[in-house]
Amino acid sequence: MNKRLLTLSMVGLLTMGLASCSDVKQKDVDGKQVIVTIGETDYTADELLSDYAQDSAGVNAFYNAIYDVLVRDHEQITDDMKQNVDTKIDSFVKSVRSNANTNGKTYKAQLSDELEEKGLESLEELREVYMLEQQKTKFEDSWYESNETVLKKEYLEEKTPYHIRHILVKTNSAGSSLYDGKISEDEAIKLSNVIQRLAEGTETFGQVAQQASDDTGSAAKYGSVGIMDQDTGFVNEFKLGIFAYDAFLNTKNTVTDSATKLNIPSKVLDETNDADKNATLGGVMSAYDVKETVTSVNQIPYQKVLDLETYADKDDTIDNVIYVPNETAYAGNVGTTINESYYPRNILFNNYFNDHGLSVIINDGSFTGSDKNWKSFPQLSDKPVLTDGQNPILVARAGSGDSYQGIHLMSIEQSPFWYDEADLANTIFATKAPKDQAEFLDNYYSTEIPATSSADVSKDHRYVTFVKSNRDTYSDRAEEIENLINGFDPDVSYRLFEELALKEDGSLKDGITIDEKILASIKELIASKRAATEISEEETNEEAWTSYVQLLKLQDAQKDAKQLGEQYINLYVKDYIK
Repeated sequence: MNKRLLTLSMVGLLTMGLASCSDVKQKDVDGKQVIVTIGETDYTADELLSDYAQDSAGVNAFYNAIYDVLVRDHEQITDDMKQNVDTKIDSFVKSVRSNANTNGKTYKAQLSDELEEKGLESLEELREVYMLEQQKTKFEDSWYESNETVLKKEYLEEKTPYHIRHILVKTNSAGSSLYDGKISEDEAIKLSNVIQRLAEGTETFGQVAQQASDDTGSAAKYGSVGIMDQDTGFVNEFKLGIFAYDAFLNTKNTVTDSATKLNIPSKVLDETNDADKNATLGGVMSAYDVKETVTSVNQIPYQKVLDLETYADKDDTIDNVIYVPNETAYAGNVGTTINESYYPRNILFNNYFNDHGLSVIINDGSFTGSDKNWKSFPQLSDKPVLTDGQNPILVARAGSGDSYQGIHLMSIEQSPFWYDEADLANTIFATKAPKDQAEFLDNYYSTEIPATSSADVSKDHRYVTFVKSNRDTYSDRAEEIENLINGFDPDVSYRLFEELALKEDGSLKDGITIDEKILASIKELIASKRAATEISEEETNEEAWTSYVQLLKLQDAQKDAKQLGEQYINLYVKDYIK
């Protein structure tokens, strides 16, 4: 065993006291305690501690070992813990006996093998491990509970949670092209019908989602995809598209620095034309063009929605386009092979729906029913925009590798930046509106569960109760919030260590002594880990925005150069295909 490996293996002995002094034959060399002698070389405690504190893996091992000691000292062992440990030991022993029988070994041999796999020598050591697990769980659960208010405030401020609903209409894999996507007759009809149902307003967005969305998981929840925050791994068209809309286009937004809070990179926010910014975004455009690109909204006339269904079954093919006198628009196409790209449904799909940026559906006069779900949003269009009854339905083409391709119809149920006291007459705040945005958001993500499944939640404007359900569902939503709050900080474990060991000024708490060099190394480790996390999150965020911007720019370039225009639909309308 080399010196470094020996050092690693001695941490438990040095810091956790797994062996008592009477168990180790000790000697001194020049007044220093010798921990172990290998061959002719003596290793002292001071030497091992000093050497170990210089190595990052060693510092991390010290940190873990000292944390274990602090927890053991802090958390008293209870009768419940003892019972739980006894149960786990009994279960382990039964498993060993069963494995011994299967492997044709004696119980003793099988026990030795399985303990060795865990790095242990006896059941008593395993009992200590199990007991430490119990103590850690008790301490950590208590810490989260006592810090719930602080953690929730930080989560809401730093991670900007959104409550989003959507309807997914899947298209086949051939629809992944940026300018020449192809959809089936059934897909064209379904996409058209879903939008028509939303436009008519006789069903809620949630009801249509429940019956028609191809995302079966969210369909069962009336289209709710749950809470989307800075860390949620949704496709860029969905997540960043919503961020861009809310930061730059949503007049309901009451927070002036929402773009900064959403961590939209400065290269997108800065409208100056700077070559350096352009280069870091892949050299695809100037900084001003970036913002213009992510805030451009495509308009889908409702007539095109109807046309998608009307021409869904037009799929004749021919080797040549027959030139028709006086139809000079097609003179240059004589001899062109008519293939799937010329199908009207595909031409409509590519011109209006196959867009990875944001789109909205507008009433161009072709919808003549109730205007219940059509509202004015001047920043999006000078014509009425299709909504979920209140907020615009945002449309985006997106996919996730081979798992799906499709059209998302997205609805922002709650933004972290919306707050209007005048809108709260029918909410839980009917008698007392929240004093500010922070109080409103704190309430919206409250984990309080209605007393009964039959409780009236019509005025309970919160994530837990956004759709009337049963207590199990309410409990699941509350647990989702708790898990996000407790897990948003990847370095939260360091807070627990600091809670046990340090005062607010960073000095050790009374009754605790840690070698100065080791403590300094641990503090440096914690600082470096936190800095690394921040850098990693910034890099990941910028990479996502860069990828999104590049996709939108590439899409625009390909569409401009290669996309078939709508005039080719006339080949079918006028029956020019013979």
